[in-house]
Amino acid sequence: MPDTVTDNVTKQEYAIVEMINTLKNMLVERINTELVQHEINEHASILEGELGLDSIMLVEFISLLEDNFNLTFGENDLTMDVFTNLRTLAEFLVKKNLATA
Repeated sequence: MPDTVTDNVTKQEYAIVEMINTLKNMLVERINTELVQHEINEHASILEGELGLDSIMLVEFISLLEDNFNLTFGENDLTMDVFTNLRTLAEFLVKKNLATA
């Protein structure tokens, strides 16, 4: 008998890793940063400048996320809890996607 809890955790972690890769690709390909995808640390702070995003790039990134994932960030979503780093953002997006699926 399969362990559904373990299977669900594995699927969720896989979705998070895939989302992190998607976010890295978006940063490199669409935000015009000088980042190299394989060099981006998923734990680097998004809001504190570790990824080299200025305020305009950050707004572009948020807009791109909203368009790409068909969601709207509410005022309560634009926090350090969500935008701490790419991993926390990916976890938020995967959770949002699961909630609407």
